[in-house]
Amino acid sequence: MAIPYLDPLGIDQMQDPPVTLSARQLARLISVAAETGQRFSYSRRMDPVEWMYARQPLFSERSAIDACQDRPDYQRAIIAHGLCLSAMTKPGQIDALLLGSPASDPIGTIGPRNREARQSLRLFTVSITEATDSGRCMIFLAILARNEDAVALDVRGRFGDITAGNALVREGFDPSEPVAAALVSEPMGATLLLIADDPTSELAEGLDVQIESRFLN
Repeated sequence: MAIPYLDPLGIDQMQDPPVTLSARQLARLISVAAETGQRFSYSRRMDPVEWMYARQPLFSERSAIDACQDRPDYQRAIIAHGLCLSAMTKPGQIDALLLGSPASDPIGTIGPRNREARQSLRLFTVSITEATDSGRCMIFLAILARNEDAVALDVRGRFGDITAGNALVREGFDPSEPVAAALVSEPMGATLLLIADDPTSELAEGLDVQIESRFLN
């Protein structure tokens, strides 16, 4: 992907056009860039700089560099990264969260907050083991979703294509699965077993579990 402004040292001797930002606009961009870098720091394909410049559904196909100067899209970006929402999340879904109302979720991976909305969902767990340049990474996810395709989209949005390719997705929760056995505590495991039996229970309200462990070389 061709990314503009990749000559910070001015090697090409061309004069960049001035861009005027207020202190608040600059602070918003710095904050979003920091959140983006933190979220994608362990993904080998989803480059934070590329994400900042690419057109995003979250900003109605604008780039974060342009959109997040303003408060509404800045808030959407911070919430989307903080909740590790899918890359396909739409602005209206974030706005519904800000207003405290249920979001329309075509992907089906935002845990609904009422029993009726959870009727069509099931518990899925995801286990990932991946070698990185600095060591080894283990990730465990537990989310409510309509089907495995919805889970795959969510995992790809969180971690990128390469990491998603290493994901083991299963319906329900198996405490003997190696990644789950290593990362999930007994109380959390017992809770997940109850949710697997009844995804409409109040225990499942807003469910989104993500546990990571990294082993350095």
